[in-house]
Amino acid sequence: MPKEETNPFLENQKIILERRSAERAAEAEKKIPAGVSEADVQPISSDPNTITLERYSPSTGETTTRTINVARPEPQRITKPAPLTLEQIKAGLIETGNEIDSAREKFKTDNASLDVFYSEQKTLRAEIAELQAKLAEKQARLHELETAGTPRDKYAASIVSLERQVAGWAGALLVTLSEQAAQRIYGASFDEISKESQRDVQIRYRKTLAQYQSNFYMKLGRTYAKATAEDVARRAAEILEDVSGLLDSECFA
Repeated sequence: MPKEETNPFLENQKIILERRSAERAAEAEKKIPAGVSEADVQPISSDPNTITLERYSPSTGETTTRTINVARPEPQRITKPAPLTLEQIKAGLIETGNEIDSAREKFKTDNASLDVFYSEQKTLRAEIAELQAKLAEKQARLHELETAGTPRDKYAASIVSLERQVAGWAGALLVTLSEQAAQRIYGASFDEISKESQRDVQIRYRKTLAQYQSNFYMKLGRTYAKATAEDVARRAAEILEDVSGLLDSECFA
């Protein structure tokens, strides 16, 4: 049998527990209900590990009992584990040797075919790169949609752009008509004739196209930030009328 060792801490704990059990028993004896005298409380247990108190109450004529456990807790004993047998040690050594051989063989196999060993890593890297590219594309599209603004914002931006286009087409029309008139009247390019002749050539067209050359034509462009959806719709109708007017004008006669 292995020799049991005593633990100073546990021994001290036993003493403390014994003292607390004795104190609890003493306190229990002192807690006597009203109308019950000390003479009415009698220990009636012969068990050394318990105390049973019997109480008689003259006021009610009832007798009650209560059992208090004062047994000392079983001490915790620390014992040394039994030494391993020779067979257990031998089996453990053999198992360790087998694991060493397995590790060496695994290394030889992996090292001889590194492509196979790293194949899963390469596959995962490629898949992750593809997913990251798709994520970046989706994030860019989301940012584009978020910064595009409300339906009103997109509508207004579109009409502002078309407003510029109409002004641009009107300017291009004036250049073309001026060149044609210069060739027809003077037999020369518009840029080659005098300033006075240029004014004469353009005079019949400026009455129709001058409004488009002014910055005041860009009405929505100047009030874009404050324009309501109704303002944008009204300006779109005006620009559409301008387009129709240009197409029906003598410029294309």
